[in-house]
Amino acid sequence: MADPKIFEETFVIVGHNLDTSKTTTKVYDRVTRWAARSIPEATGSGDDTAGSITISFDVWKEGFPCAVGDQITVAVATTLNLDGTKMDKGFRPFDENEVNLASPYHYVVTGTVYRFEESKGDNLECLLSAGGLLIQIIGPYKKLTPLRVQEVYVLFKKDSGVIPQL
Repeated sequence: MADPKIFEETFVIVGHNLDTSKTTTKVYDRVTRWAARSIPEATGSGDDTAGSITISFDVWKEGFPCAVGDQITVAVATTLNLDGTKMDKGFRPFDENEVNLASPYHYVVTGTVYRFEESKGDNLECLLSAGGLLIQIIGPYKKLTPLRVQEVYVLFKKDSGVIPQL
């Protein structure tokens, strides 16, 4: 059995609707763009590069409400099947009694890793699109190399703050 998660990190939210692209950031009624930084102690990795990961992500405000200071876990997976096997029918609503990778998470989107760019130092920038909601992860090559241009599931879980009702 292969682990379906190719990336997982714990972050603390540091801001919202920030201008990460050096252009004017539009503010939408139902979407918020959050910025967060990884928490090296929470990963338990002992890796001194773990603290240098940043993420900005768009989410539906009502589906995954956040606030500055909230702690979240973000995972990227190739499938929602726990055994790592490919999902043969794409995303579908699961039976509430069915256990899968999404079960412990509060917000899940499907999308595509579509581009990589070199960033400052030994960092890599990974760009994902999930139905128009954008996600940018910047971190060391070592942590982001499992990500490829491919279809993925991005899973969000609140570890502190107001937990969305499942």
